[in-house]
Amino acid sequence: MPIQQQTKKVKGVADIVFCLDASGSMGPVIDAVKNNIDTFVRSLKDANPNNPVDWQARVIGYRDLTCDNEPLIDRFNFVITADEVKTQLDQIIADGGGDEPESTLDVIALAAKTSTWRAVSHRTIVIFTDATPREIDTKSSANTGITDIALLKQFLMEKHIKLFLFGQQCPQYDQLKDLPKASITQYASAITDLPQVDFKALMDQIGKTVSYEATSGGVVL
Repeated sequence: MPIQQQTKKVKGVADIVFCLDASGSMGPVIDAVKNNIDTFVRSLKDANPNNPVDWQARVIGYRDLTCDNEPLIDRFNFVITADEVKTQLDQIIADGGGDEPESTLDVIALAAKTSTWRAVSHRTIVIFTDATPREIDTKSSANTGITDIALLKQFLMEKHIKLFLFGQQCPQYDQLKDLPKASITQYASAITDLPQVDFKALMDQIGKTVSYEATSGGVVL
């Protein structure tokens, strides 16, 4: 008889990974995220002041794994203050990217598989990109075991990882919409529309959502 995997309920613990497209056109968006990290953290704390969130966050920058000299900026650990997150964001420089598609699916897989998530936590990945995604790269999949979008979705569901994605309207991102823990926002022209977003309001809303889901509890494998 197979051994059933035990489940635990957790309240108030949240691990967040911000994944930022760091290609040349993304400078205004990177700056907007950095300028509103304080808002995000304040929302985590203020949304439920009687049950504050024990949170940690880290940043990953990415471009095109097939052509850029520094396609992946994945050298940061989880930290616990807004200033530490901003220090990580300061090192994400908008540059390169090659042609229009970027390695967004790869970086979701890498963030999901290689982040040092706490054993029991509410896990969130937040993606900002103005590009369509490349197919998952063979070198990336060798490190994660995730070779296509179906396996990516399966892993996100198994690990109860919530996905916020803000990016270009395209069929690949449409495929992520049926994930039970996903919020996919697409723009007709992300390269012009995304920098015009009210990031203060957006980061406030993301923080409140993470806080609500973390403090309301739930089953985590």
